[in-house]
Amino acid sequence: MKEVHKQIEDVEKERKKSAINSIIQRINSNNLFAKAIVDGINDGKKGYPSTLFDSAPSSPGSIGLFLDNIVRTYDSIRFDFQKNTDVKPEDFDRLFPKISLNSSTFNTISNSLVCLIIQMFDMKTYCSRLL
Repeated sequence: MKEVHKQIEDVEKERKKSAINSIIQRINSNNLFAKAIVDGINDGKKGYPSTLFDSAPSSPGSIGLFLDNIVRTYDSIRFDFQKNTDVKPEDFDRLFPKISLNSSTFNTISNSLVCLIIQMFDMKTYCSRLL
């Protein structure tokens, strides 16, 4: 009976390990997309007046699709992270408060994405300790 119980525990550990590895991979991908937008905004600042980046994007639809995807993936990562790490909701919200993306200007987009990247890096570090 003990052997069966141990096998069940081992299967559960492997399931969690697989889920955590999946979370880490999704964090890496989402951070790459977010960093690409931040880098694009920062590179654009080199050739244009800084006041341009304090204004709203002229066609929010184009960048908006990318931002929506990044936010949806971020929300999904947060959900899966909490579910698979057994962190209590109140502790999770204290450790990783939800970041809202401010897309009113290019500068606020960049700043919000940097905060999101930092938090996802912290989540990745936390996950790595569980492996």
